[in-house]
Amino acid sequence: MIEIKNLTKNFGELHAVNDVSVNIDNGEIIAVIGPSGSGKSTFIRCINMLENYDGGQILYKGTDIKQLDINKYRQEVGMVFQHFNLFNNLTILDNITLAPIDKRKQQVKELTKQLKAQKKQGVDVSEQLKNLPTKKQIVQEEQENALQLLTRIGLADKANSYPSQLSGGQKQRVAIVRALAMKPEILLFDEPTSALDIEMVQEVLSLIKQLAETKMTMVIVTHELKFAKNVATRVLFMDGGKVVEDNTPDQLFNNPQHSRLKEFFAKTSDLL
Repeated sequence: MIEIKNLTKNFGELHAVNDVSVNIDNGEIIAVIGPSGSGKSTFIRCINMLENYDGGQILYKGTDIKQLDINKYRQEVGMVFQHFNLFNNLTILDNITLAPIDKRKQQVKELTKQLKAQKKQGVDVSEQLKNLPTKKQIVQEEQENALQLLTRIGLADKANSYPSQLSGGQKQRVAIVRALAMKPEILLFDEPTSALDIEMVQEVLSLIKQLAETKMTMVIVTHELKFAKNVATRVLFMDGGKVVEDNTPDQLFNNPQHSRLKEFFAKTSDLL
């Protein structure tokens, strides 16, 4: 689904991402691990075009992402951030439905334009025009979908609450649901538990594990090594802006090949 070729991102003289080439296939759950400052977050932000990379190429379904409509691309390649990025002035329900409602309205607008163009050419499109959803119907359908998602994570009673009224773990679960509401093809996670208290980490990891069981394509930057070992189908170890090792969890954790990875595990063995 995504092909990354010789990706480079520099901050001055710092090579944050240094000549990285990786393929992300449909249904893969890829964990990206490594020490702080190794380029993990910059790497994933480049995939979502939150960082404008300096060199290399990222292809999504065969097309260079710099040639795509960035908003439509991000609808298909969703992102969950460290610090939730919820809108504090909106209710939880409105946070979740804001983007999907706008997406649906734009789709209906484009379809209406296409149908009217066909009508001018003498094509009978009256039935299709009549069956297009109204703005009110779109809002209602997306709110129902959001409530179903909230019910799934046990937060339906928080639909009319505001982010300030939620715990950190609840906010991150809402942020994940907000991304899911867009029905993305791929979901990217940038250290989704790093801003949480220890007791809240498990409820977020549990939700991501549930998503993994549905075979949703995900790339997860994480410091949770045990989670990466148990949930990922593939693990990338980054250091110094490079992917130093890329392997299955079993091989990477139980039989590390690179000396830097062995050193990393020696210092983090308590997390495994």
